[in-house]
Amino acid sequence: MADTQRTVAALQAILADNVTGDISAQDVRDMLVSLAPDHGEMYISTSAATTVSVKDTWYPIAGTWALTGGAKNFSAGASGLQFDGDEARLFRLAGTGSFTGGTGDTLEFAFAKNGTVITPSIIRRKLGSSDVGAAAIVSHATLDTGDQVSVYGRNTTDTSDFTCLLGVIDALGIPA
Repeated sequence: MADTQRTVAALQAILADNVTGDISAQDVRDMLVSLAPDHGEMYISTSAATTVSVKDTWYPIAGTWALTGGAKNFSAGASGLQFDGDEARLFRLAGTGSFTGGTGDTLEFAFAKNGTVITPSIIRRKLGSSDVGAAAIVSHATLDTGDQVSVYGRNTTDTSDFTCLLGVIDALGIPA
């Protein structure tokens, strides 16, 4: 039988006082699988300029994104980190990046789920002269099988392009 991730409530019910001694080997395997959260990480392996055609419009961060090793139930999707688990789960999302752009430009970055910006994740940074800026993004999202998480950016000052030089996105499952 396949090992099954279970909710904390389901594990508590199985592992209650166990007066009857009914905990099976399968129950123990399910507990172990449930305690090892799903996780995935991608990084920018080759940077490229993100073209800004319209001010205040979100664009996926350009460049080549690569999956790091050791992912559990994640793969490199067409537009970001793709969740391949068997049921919806809550994830803690984290990302960092360094970038360049036009002097005085105000840039915003955010996580996007399936191309839709996750509003609470938006972070803003204004660039100085010849600045290499840095920003961190943190959020939560419930992901279903096949959902993709990526990083989007926009220039709120003008239509100057910007480049993410280095960056990483990480998703870590939160037991329900």
